[in-house]
Amino acid sequence: NMFKKLLTGLILISISTISYANELISFEQEQISINIPADWNILKKEQVDHIKNTASSTINQHIESRTILGATSHINDHFGQIRLSINDDITLTENMLLGLKQNEIMELKLEIEKSVQKFSQKAGITVFNINASILYSPKIATLISYIRSGKNNSYWLVKKYRFPDSKHNREIMLTLSYD
Repeated sequence: NMFKKLLTGLILISISTISYANELISFEQEQISINIPADWNILKKEQVDHIKNTASSTINQHIESRTILGATSHINDHFGQIRLSINDDITLTENMLLGLKQNEIMELKLEIEKSVQKFSQKAGITVFNINASILYSPKIATLISYIRSGKNNSYWLVKKYRFPDSKHNREIMLTLSYD
């Protein structure tokens, strides 16, 4: 389906510098399907829960989304992470995003950027080059991208896509992070 191709394409384009797999493996859960490189490690539920709980305690805030897929890669001193999550409380529908006027888009971008800054301060990480945008094709979404500090003086590029799914009254979130 088109959404699976879109998610898979976003992953492959974003992680092309750290993944050399010629094969893809398919993942499907909760009516969402995606392909990821076969050389990535799919995390067990306990590992994903541990990462999420650590993040929640670091920022002292409960994270509402349900992570249905977590995967990592470590090739030639480069790391990558994929997280596919669902938020059952849809905040922006497709129609709301399509109906935004230019000044409302700018306000939304500023609100998103402030939220990222607030989160990073709570987490004790440095974030810069924050950019928020709305993608209109092939499926409407918001995209937040930024660079954040990591361990051992590393820097990670983070891209967070949020796809409204009004049909199922939820948001589908794809987060790609790599150094």
